[in-house]
Amino acid sequence: IGEVVSGFVMGGLIPLACYQVLTGELNFVVLVWSIPTIIGIGLIMMTNNTCDIEKDIEVSRRTLPTLLGRPHAHKLYHALVFCWLVAIAVIIAVFFTRGTIVLVFALLASYPLLKALLNNPLAPPARIGAMAQICSVNIALGSFYAAAILASSAIAFIA
Repeated sequence: IGEVVSGFVMGGLIPLACYQVLTGELNFVVLVWSIPTIIGIGLIMMTNNTCDIEKDIEVSRRTLPTLLGRPHAHKLYHALVFCWLVAIAVIIAVFFTRGTIVLVFALLASYPLLKALLNNPLAPPARIGAMAQICSVNIALGSFYAAAILASSAIAFIA
């Protein structure tokens, strides 16, 4: 459950707490806006754990990938990357509609990074590359997500 806990705490609860401190109000819609961050942070953990399945099994460490096995962990990983992209698109379309133009640029710019990440075997020899790839994708998608929110607010301010 490390992927779920770390994703929820670092990707959801910390942004919620920051929002509350900065605005003075506790607005739980921030947790919805944080779904892409929750998934992205969970994927960082899952990348590491999937690459280390054999080593974790040897020392009886029970991670999500060890419980699922490599083939199922790899399928879940790909599904979560897809959900990550869909979550960003849906949240922008629903809450920050004026920022949807940024989605086109996000997908075009992130495509090579995503393609490399999804082609990575997530095996021990590829671990360092996989970690660099998931961090690069997190930075790229997070930046475009923030840009879409900013663009939505800027366009609303100008209009």
